[in-house]
Amino acid sequence: MEQTATQKADDLLAQIGQTAASLETLKMSAQAAIEWVTAQWADKTGEQEKKLKDLEAQLKALLRKHKGELFAQGDRLDLTAGAVLWKIASRVRRARVVLGNLQKLGWYTAIRVVEEVRWNVLEEWPEERWIACGTERVQKEDFEYEIFQVRETARHDQAGSLPGPAGKE
Repeated sequence: MEQTATQKADDLLAQIGQTAASLETLKMSAQAAIEWVTAQWADKTGEQEKKLKDLEAQLKALLRKHKGELFAQGDRLDLTAGAVLWKIASRVRRARVVLGNLQKLGWYTAIRVVEEVRWNVLEEWPEERWIACGTERVQKEDFEYEIFQVRETARHDQAGSLPGPAGKE
């Protein structure tokens, strides 16, 4: 006997509920595994990041202090472990008063203005104003659903054997 549309809709809702619960369980397991792995490596990666920043700062300080000696032959010095380069870049200092000064001087080409429609304001307008600005209210058909219960509880072990807090630490 063939299912009615009501029975098919109910069956689809049940499948959606089970799949959504299973997906949520998998996502939570994956997130827990990511957090666990990140925590396991945080000390080591943190140490290396700190060491790298410190070494780079030491190198830059050395280059700044001895630039006359190190870059006497040019802006590049090739060494055994790598090369060091000396660059001078010209930049515009970004002072806080610049925007106000540009406005006072009328130099608007240097000012970025972002224009966008405030749709929440238009929602409150009468229909005549919508027509005048080239839009209208339309009816949009949409379907939604609610899941009342999940017939079968999604099992936690569906995520497979991921490393993580489940039984670890």
